[in-house]
Parts: sequence; C-alpha cells; structure tokens
Amino acid sequence: GLQENHEAKVVFLNEIVKPGTINNTISLKIFDEYGNVLTDYYDVIYEYGILEILPIVLQIETESDKKEYDGTPLTNSNYVIEGTPLSNHFVIVNVFGSQTEIGSSNNDFSYQILDENGVDVSYGYDVTTKPGILQVHKIKVYIITSSAQKIYDGEPLTCHEYTVENLPEQYKEDVDVIGTITDVGFVYNDAILNGIIDINTNQYVDELPYHEIVLEFGSLQVIESFDSAGGGDGSIDGPGFNEGEGVVTVLEVLAYVTSTVYLRERSFGDYTL
Repeated sequence: GLQENHEAKVVFLNEIVKPGTINNTISLKIFDEYGNVLTDYYDVIYEYGILEILPIVLQIETESDKKEYDGTPLTNSNYVIEGTPLSNHFVIVNVFGSQTEIGSSNNDFSYQILDENGVDVSYGYDVTTKPGILQVHKIKVYIITSSAQKIYDGEPLTCHEYTVENLPEQYKEDVDVIGTITDVGFVYNDAILNGIIDINTNQYVDELPYHEIVLEFGSLQVIESFDSAGGGDGSIDGPGFNEGEGVVTVLEVLAYVTSTVYLRERSFGDYTL
C-alpha cells in the first residue's frame, strides 16, 4: 500500500467504441505531499480489466413463395428483421431472388446498415442472413373419373366417363377406367393411365416438360334400396343423400395415385379408406 502522505493519481488510457475487446490500461503516478514524484520507489503490479462491446444481433429473413409454372419470374420482396438497430441507424435490404423455370432457389438479398449521414455502420452488428425459398412447380393436369350409383340389381356398375383439366392441346391422354362393383358397397372408380400421346407425332412421351399428371378417382356405390338409406318411408334423408330426391348422392372421394386421400366436399357417414 501507499505510505502516509503519499497519493496515487490514475489516468485511464483506453476507450472502446466499436464491438471488440481491449485492455483497460492506465497511467499511474505516486506523489508525496510536496508534489514530488515517487513512482519509481514503488513496485507496482498492474492487472488490467477488459473493456468489451458486443455487437447488436440482427437476423434478416426473406419470405418464401411458390407457384405453378407460367413462364414469368417468381419474386417476393418481403422480408423480416428480428432485432432492433439503434434509433439513428437504418437497415436497407435489397431482395433480388428470382425463379422462372421449374425448380427452386434461394430468395437472395443484400443489405446495408447506415447511420443518418449515410455512413456504413455494419461493423456494429452481428447479422444472420436467412433467405427464403422460391419454388416453381409443374402445372397439374387432372384426370378425374366420374362417379355413379344405383340400387342393387345383380349387374356390375361401371362408369367409363372422365374429365381432363389443363392438358395442353398438343397432347391427348390414353386412359382406361376400370372401376366396377356389383354387390352392395362402395369402391373407387379406378383408372389406369397408359400414357400421354403427342398428337403431332402420335407417339407416347416420356414426360411433359411443364406438366405433371394427377389421377383423381370418383366413386361407385351400390345400395340395397332407398329405404335402407333413408328413414324407412322411401324418402332419402340419410347421410350421403340429398333429402327428397330420388337419386343417391355419392360424395366424391378423391385419391392421388400415391394413395394420398382427401374429400372434395364434406363427408357424412363412416367410410374406410
């Protein structure tokens, strides 16, 4: 310690403004009561503290987006910034991601952080960038088999009708609808897609460049009688029927050939898929 009537004067030498760390160094002099410097008569051991400034943490994330192919670029300029810059600092984001062809890519962007004078102050921030994904999908071509229903008569119920949506005019489909049911019950009106034919060459094509085929199956249903479906008086008011009509309304159960099953409209009654 200091001897009586001796005084130490300390001057702090370092300061820090930008993120980082430095030693908190000092200059020290020891005086007696007459102002004489006596520092050299002391064995001074210095232990410096650490001055540290942490950067402000920000995350910049652009939105993801998707659409079916239409030959035009898919873009999305929306973004979200997590974290809060200083009140006189401004984050400027330029989103330039774009996807035109079928496939996906990052919704890329660049950024600057400027102060009110337009000076780059990005050094004060720890920024994580998270680009979204832009996806362009093939156009779905739907081949949808029709539905049919009847009262049991011992004969097979079939319906070979189907509709096609979104198939380009230069192509035609080769489809066999094979669904059939004879006994009381319910089945999908299954179909087999033999292929897609190019009308210009009359040849099957291996793949459509901008389209994908989706098979959706209607339903075939045979019931015992209207009475069995209704309230016993011949009316049709049970689940799956239109009240007061003399026909059975079968809810269209649709299924992708990948076995993903969903309902086109609200389902009534119990069905096993």
